[in-house]
Amino acid sequence: MPIAVDNPKCKVLVADDEHVICDTLALILGANGFEAMRAYSGEAAVESARAERPDVVVVDVILSGMSGMEAARQIRALYPGCRTILISGTIASNEMLNEARALGGNLEFLTKPFAPDVLLSKLRD
Repeated sequence: MPIAVDNPKCKVLVADDEHVICDTLALILGANGFEAMRAYSGEAAVESARAERPDVVVVDVILSGMSGMEAARQIRALYPGCRTILISGTIASNEMLNEARALGGNLEFLTKPFAPDVLLSKLRD
């Protein structure tokens, strides 16, 4: 079920080990009415999800340490209704994206770089 942008309780967890990308997306989401949280690793994303119970997770597929896919898998196990948007900017991650698709469920994908409006539109759908 899509989450409306005007829902003041909509929590979005952004996980990316590229701090500039993570921080920028969180700032943009915050400026557009979302409660945005940041995590710079897969492990931190899972910890943050446990503490904050996000409605949506935007996670880079390739993270140092625990992969973004594994973090997404663990978060979805904790909160099956959590919407998951996987992001990727490398060709090498195509195999991982295919693996993620094989998992089924409500996984969505965005390829970096993407305009912030693309993510906002996806969240509003």
